[in-house]
Amino acid sequence: MFGFTTGVIIQRKWKQAENMLKDTCFKPDVAIICNTDIIKEDGIYGAPTIAIEVISKGTKKKDLVDKYDYYEESGVKEYWIIYPETDIIEIHYLDENGEYSKSTKFSLYDEITTDIFKGFKLKINKEDVQWIKKQ
Repeated sequence: MFGFTTGVIIQRKWKQAENMLKDTCFKPDVAIICNTDIIKEDGIYGAPTIAIEVISKGTKKKDLVDKYDYYEESGVKEYWIIYPETDIIEIHYLDENGEYSKSTKFSLYDEITTDIFKGFKLKINKEDVQWIKKQ
């Protein structure tokens, strides 16, 4: 699992006017990478297994539209979106056609599971979140 100071380089599938692929660099708030072959000294070259973004007023459009599209197109298996104002986590799951066709919403304080790691459970302590929100 990585908190990012480096970028995730994702090669888009669409072509530019010059008929060349365009690389795009994003910095997810948190990423879980199972394929260690994509980790290089100067960045992550490929799709993380799970990308997690925390929504804020300044990043809302980028996280909900731009990154959603990039992550889906590049093959990020799960895209977690955290809404701190409402204490909701929304998880989008990539299907066999490469699309986010299914999503699940959790309360931040629910026991959160993932399809990728069977048996994985995440339980967040409400008091810790309240402390962080005060900062």
